[in-house]
Amino acid sequence: MKKLLFLFCTVICLGACSVDEQELENAVMPIQEINATFESDGCIVTTFDYSTLGTIDVRNDRDFLYISIKAKGENNLSSIALHLAHDFSGFPTKGKGNLKPEWLEIQDPLGPGVQEQSYKFPLGDYSNNLVIASYTTFNGAEGFWTGDIEVKQGNWAYFGYEIKEHPVNAGPDNSREITLSEARKLPSWDEVRKIYANMLAPGVPKKEGTYSPSIWDLIDDFNDPARESQLGEYTTTYTLGTGDCTDSVILTMIVVPDDESL
Repeated sequence: MKKLLFLFCTVICLGACSVDEQELENAVMPIQEINATFESDGCIVTTFDYSTLGTIDVRNDRDFLYISIKAKGENNLSSIALHLAHDFSGFPTKGKGNLKPEWLEIQDPLGPGVQEQSYKFPLGDYSNNLVIASYTTFNGAEGFWTGDIEVKQGNWAYFGYEIKEHPVNAGPDNSREITLSEARKLPSWDEVRKIYANMLAPGVPKKEGTYSPSIWDLIDDFNDPARESQLGEYTTTYTLGTGDCTDSVILTMIVVPDDESL
């Protein structure tokens, strides 16, 4: 299970409308045509500029695609239009292939002072390759498309993204039952840690990740005199990797009553 730190988007379906010559002038500033990829904490990030005012970064982990749009310097984001598709035919173009910002599937008007907006999408909804169109308005006035793929009709652009292999794998969620008497006899912090570490799938590093809540927090929770009962679930998230390049797994120790028949 992945740590989810990003905003979900509302999808808006737009109706058809007529196309005229004015619709060809749907961006007043040049289209950015330079892209770059870079490595961040071991993960590959694809980035494009909106002129000099902002950037769009795209990356993925094992389950989700993440898109982050950021304003540079003292600039602010005013609105974002975004559309993801399997290929060019998935864009809501009209006429001979023109596309206006208001035709994009995701429309996100923003409040004042926003400098970064993030989105996530399930990878299962896409194949290994997809195309992305994005138009962002800055400072309430200046709007830009971004991308390195030129189009034959209209002043707009888009870019392609290939799903990257994620270098970190924490494995599947897991749980284990332990009796109350066994839990009370655990002699040390390290023995408690080993219970959680042994829930990890084979091959997952047991000492390279972090626990949240920590092992000490779990022990303190178990021993809290304010608890009505020490029975129940004690859950932590084990995370491998650093920065935005991470993978997490949920581990749960379930304390159950002793079998009185034994």
